[in-house]
Amino acid sequence: MQKRMCVIISQATHQTRSYLTRNVSQKQSYFIPNQQQLPTSSNSVSMRKDNILKSDIGRNVYIMQKRSLCTRVRHRVVKPGTVGPERLVPRHIPRPSYVSETWTPGQSGIIIKNERQIAGIWEACQVALNVLNLASRQLTVGMTTDDIDKLVHETCIAYGAYPSTLRYKGFPKSVCTSVNNVVCHGIPDNCPLVDGDIINIDVTVYYKGFHGDVNKTYPIGSVDEEGLHLVRMAEHACVTGIQACGPGVKFAEIGKAIEPEMKEAGLTVIPLFCGHGIGEDFHEPPDIYHIANEESVEMKEGMVFTVGKFRHTEKRMLIEGEPIISEGGSNVEFLEDGWTVVTSDESRTAAWEHTVVITRDGVEVLTL
Repeated sequence: MQKRMCVIISQATHQTRSYLTRNVSQKQSYFIPNQQQLPTSSNSVSMRKDNILKSDIGRNVYIMQKRSLCTRVRHRVVKPGTVGPERLVPRHIPRPSYVSETWTPGQSGIIIKNERQIAGIWEACQVALNVLNLASRQLTVGMTTDDIDKLVHETCIAYGAYPSTLRYKGFPKSVCTSVNNVVCHGIPDNCPLVDGDIINIDVTVYYKGFHGDVNKTYPIGSVDEEGLHLVRMAEHACVTGIQACGPGVKFAEIGKAIEPEMKEAGLTVIPLFCGHGIGEDFHEPPDIYHIANEESVEMKEGMVFTVGKFRHTEKRMLIEGEPIISEGGSNVEFLEDGWTVVTSDESRTAAWEHTVVITRDGVEVLTL
């Protein structure tokens, strides 16, 4: 669904923030033809007057013709490697409560944030974005996902931030790295990236009492056109979901906007994963679904959430994910480590996640 977006300057703080406003127009899908690499991120999301979408990585996006994607596996199917030891965090860096205490559920209702809290979350989101951007610039063939974990961990420490995933319900690393057929929560290990891989890097930091969460999917080397199409459409799904947001809008509108466009593009939204609130707790209500649903709760000014979270009713799991798009089916499997999720048909997936806040006039993206 094509919609118009614009940039507005917030008067609430001294920072310049990007707002997305809702202006629904004719339904379209998008892809970028014949590009082998994605440019680096800029700090804007906008829509030109001719309604050609420009995403936050500054790319012109063109109307996509419907096509059928080949489901035959042409990529490397990732298998778990050896996971190294947990990295240490200096004592002077504040830790979220779950690091040293038994995890307990947070507040049951949706928390409306005040200006102080929103400003704190924005700071954490900016740290998370800077960490992700630094890691993405270092990606290269032969680099292991544990190398990425080391880079993310050390950068978080340099900022005085705690890597939120570390020890979250037992997760052993400082970032999630999900390659090819790994849907989410991939544990960094000693397996090197190879030419043609796609990798999702999911960074969350705890900074000055608040969490900030962002992830993106990147191509490694020369990726086939189907893989690039998947990566682009994952970003488009995230943008489409954000465009659907605004005060008084039902959360159901996010899934109703995303799922039809992915189907038209020949892709599948994996239904187990959804958005989540965020703030002083890593995961807060509400759950925000990326497939068509009838959720009746409406967005209100001051709500902060991401476009991901996964609920597993067995054992202890109430864990974060993102809007995940598959080039194959929607069935997934958990590996023995209890975290890594893979596609049952070994198809690739891609994801893109931002943290947003509902404002009086629309929605603000905090991870730009």
